[in-house]
Amino acid sequence: MATTEELNQVQTTDTTTQDTTTTDTQVTDSANGNATNTDTQETANDATVADSVNTTQEDAETQITELYVATFDRAPDADGVDYWVEQYNNGMSMDDIAKSFFDQKETEDKYSNLTNDEFVDTVYQNVLDRKPDSAGAEYWKSELDSGHITKDEFILAILNGAKSHPEDHKHLRDKTDIGLKFVKEDLNDTDKAKEVIHNYKLHHNKELCMNDISKYAEEHHKKDGEMHKQENHSEDGEMHKQEHHSEDGEMHKQEHHSEDGEHHNEYLNGEKHNHHGRSLEHDSVDLIAHNDDNSYDDAHFVM
Repeated sequence: MATTEELNQVQTTDTTTQDTTTTDTQVTDSANGNATNTDTQETANDATVADSVNTTQEDAETQITELYVATFDRAPDADGVDYWVEQYNNGMSMDDIAKSFFDQKETEDKYSNLTNDEFVDTVYQNVLDRKPDSAGAEYWKSELDSGHITKDEFILAILNGAKSHPEDHKHLRDKTDIGLKFVKEDLNDTDKAKEVIHNYKLHHNKELCMNDISKYAEEHHKKDGEMHKQENHSEDGEMHKQEHHSEDGEMHKQEHHSEDGEHHNEYLNGEKHNHHGRSLEHDSVDLIAHNDDNSYDDAHFVM
C-alpha cells in the first residue's frame, strides 16, 4: 500500500498545463468524485472506480465507453456496450468489468508482449494523448512490478485521475463522447471504431469526428437496408418458387392420377368385355359339343 510520502515524491509540475499537480499518480476519491489531497490520498487499489451504487444506466454506458477507449484505444462497438451494460445491470461491478477486459483476445493481442513501462506509456496515450512524466512513469511501473496494483486497476486509476485536470479531462471526455456517438448510431465496425479515435488524436477536433460517424452511419445503414431488402426479395423468391413448384407438383400429381384412373377404367372395361366375349364363345362350344344331331339350337343365338 502506497504511503503519503511515496505519493508526495511523485507530485510534479504537469508539463501540459504548467500547473503544479499530481496528474500521474492522483486518483479520484470514490465517495465524492473529487480529487483527494495528497495528505489524505489513498492507494490506487482503494480508489479505482466511482461509487457503483449510484451509477445510472447512462453512467454505466459512459464508464464502459471510457474503459474501451483506455484499454483498446478505440470507440466501443454497440453490441459490446450492450453486453457489458447487461452484465452491470445483473450485478457485475465496474471493477470486475475492467478486470474482464483483460480476459479478451483483443487485450491479449494488444498487450501480451509489452513491458510494464510500455504498458504505462500506451495507456497514457490512449487516455490522455501524452506520455507520463518521468516520476509518474516510474511510480506506476513500480506499482505494477511489485503487484501492488493490477493492469485493470491501473487503467481505472488513470481514468479517474484524468478527471481532476482540465486538459486531460477534455481529451478523455471528447473521446468518450465520440465513443458514445458510435454506440448511439448502433455501429459495430471495430476498424472504423479505431479510425475515429485515431483521427481525434491527430486533429483534436471532436465535431469533425462526430460528423464523420454520422456520415458513415447513414451510408452503412443504407447499405445494410439494401442488403436486407435484397435478402428479403431473395427469400420471397425462393418461397414463391417452392410454392409454385409445390402447386405444379400437386397439379401434375392430380392430372397424372386422373389420367391413370381413366386408363385404368378403360382397361378394366376392356378386360370385362373381352372376358365376356370369351365366355360366350366357350358357351357356344359347349352347346355345340352337346348337340348330338349337329344342328344349331335357336336358343343358342338368343344368348
